[in-house]
Formats: sequence, structure tokens, C-alpha cells
Amino acid sequence: VKTGIEFSDGYGLLGSVLTDDASDWATGRYDGDPSDFWIRVTVQSGVLRIQASGDGKTWPLVRLCPFQKADHYFVGPMCCTPERAGLEVRFSEWQIGQALGKDLHDLS
Repeated sequence: VKTGIEFSDGYGLLGSVLTDDASDWATGRYDGDPSDFWIRVTVQSGVLRIQASGDGKTWPLVRLCPFQKADHYFVGPMCCTPERAGLEVRFSEWQIGQALGKDLHDLS
């Protein structure tokens, strides 16, 4: 799975791609500042939950989908551009921990 901000047609889009034999692409327009945002990815009980925040306090749901259970996962930040030049990215506040166990509609 990959998730984050993508720029397309002049807009920042909050997108995710999940590949399991075939790939999909889920995306929606992001009205916050695409240069300053947070992504939270949680895997718990065979479910992947992706949330995004513009302030680090309120975390609306971006995606919820089945995700294969495993003893461990390989995760990390990445960036790319089809332009091959000019992309500047800074990752900060990177953390890995146990699933928060929050209710689906808990936006905190």
C-alpha cells in the first residue's frame, strides 16, 4: 500500500494505492496545505485504516479496507516524481508503534 499527497490536474489529491494481485487507486481532493500534513496508517485485526490530518489533532478517515494479517510489516516513507527533477520533500515526526485501538469514528 502507498498513501499520501499526489499532485494531478493542478490540485493536491489525498490518495492511496493498494495492490493485492491487482492495484486500485483511491483519491480525493485535499483542501488543506499539501506541503504540511500528517498521515496515520493503522493495521489491526486484518483491517487497514488510513487517516489524514491538517493539524495533527483531527484525523478523518481516508480509507478502510481488508489487509492481510502478518507477524510483521515493512514500512517507511518514500517520495517520487514523474518529472525526475525539482521535487523537495521533508519527512518529520515519523513514528512506528502499536495500533491505537481507537473506535472507527474517533477522529482524535
